[in-house]
Amino acid sequence: INRFIKALQGTLSLQVCSGTHLSLQVCLGTCLSLQVRLGICLSLQVCLGTCLSLQVRLGICLSLQVCLGTCLSPQVCLGTHLSLQVYLGTCLSLHVCLGTCLSPQVCSGTYLSLQVCPGPCLSPHVGSGLDHVPIYLLRCV
Repeated sequence: INRFIKALQGTLSLQVCSGTHLSLQVCLGTCLSLQVRLGICLSLQVCLGTCLSLQVRLGICLSLQVCLGTCLSPQVCLGTHLSLQVYLGTCLSLHVCLGTCLSPQVCSGTYLSLQVCPGPCLSPHVGSGLDHVPIYLLRCV
């Protein structure tokens, strides 16, 4: 238990929630997380390594995020949203969703993802390889 508490000492987490909310966050290493949620929210976030996570959600949201390695992932969601993101390696992900969105992402290796989705969207993306840097821009109206 002491070892686990020691691993969490580098964690800074600010969460603001209005409504029904369930959040589980585990961070091992340096972690900075700002989360603002208004409405019904279920969020599970696991980060091993250096992690910066900014998430703003207004409405009904379900989010699962797993990051192993260096991770920077800001997310903005207005409306109904389901987000599944799994990152293994160095990752930079910007996700903006206005409206109804379903956005699963799986990344293994170096990864850069930019998603802008105004309106209903379905955007699955799978990337693999250390030397593969996909730039994923999704614009859906």
